[in-house]
Amino acid sequence: MAFTPSKLVVIQICVVNYFSDPFYATPFRVGETTAASLAATGIAANDIWELRTGRRISYEVESNWKCIVENFNECYHCGPVHPELCEIVPAFREAGGGELDWENGVPHREGATTFTFSGTTERAPFPGLDEEERVRHKGELVYPNLMVSVSPDHVAAFTLWPTEAGHTRIDCDFLFHPDEMAKASFDPSDAVEFWDLVNRQDSRICESVQAGMGSRVFSTGYYAPMEDWSMDIRRYLSDRLGPSAIG
Repeated sequence: MAFTPSKLVVIQICVVNYFSDPFYATPFRVGETTAASLAATGIAANDIWELRTGRRISYEVESNWKCIVENFNECYHCGPVHPELCEIVPAFREAGGGELDWENGVPHREGATTFTFSGTTERAPFPGLDEEERVRHKGELVYPNLMVSVSPDHVAAFTLWPTEAGHTRIDCDFLFHPDEMAKASFDPSDAVEFWDLVNRQDSRICESVQAGMGSRVFSTGYYAPMEDWSMDIRRYLSDRLGPSAIG
């Protein structure tokens, strides 16, 4: 096959030292850095740039990366798929969390402050958090391939690496404040084990959706009401590549 330069799409690549270690390479919006995109979410108030990686788990998921992104952006599946998560945030069982104030953070059940099996931890909250931020959970998707979930004491950062149309590697980094990591008693396993269960549950459902899309009778899917324009991967791609590029 002849080489045709006209078929190539130019993208910008930015290597950002997100959390001081390790390094990531991520395509980003023209004219923006990934750092600026993340800061615009408001999560940067947690001094996220000072955090360090305490543990990493990589997952090989038999699913297209866009399916994984959409799964992150809705919680209709949370009730039946994530019973342990719903014990920490019972509102996830109610209309998929559609009535929650996502911008200001998701409230935990009474007595819970973080994403662990008990809802508690011995780690101190991040410095500078106000009273509400100490008991709420925030999450954000930075297109195209960074998903961030912020608890008061730790961050789970997911970087998606598509390897083929039906397969994605996900690197999940668990980030903690360096003051906590310096303590002899530091143990990230309460957060890591909780997230590992939730992540594997998500991987299974994404793989199931991917298998369904492989059916000969599949034609198209539907976006739920809570998946507004900012969550629509088609708009993200169309804005950058043009409508004709995505059909």
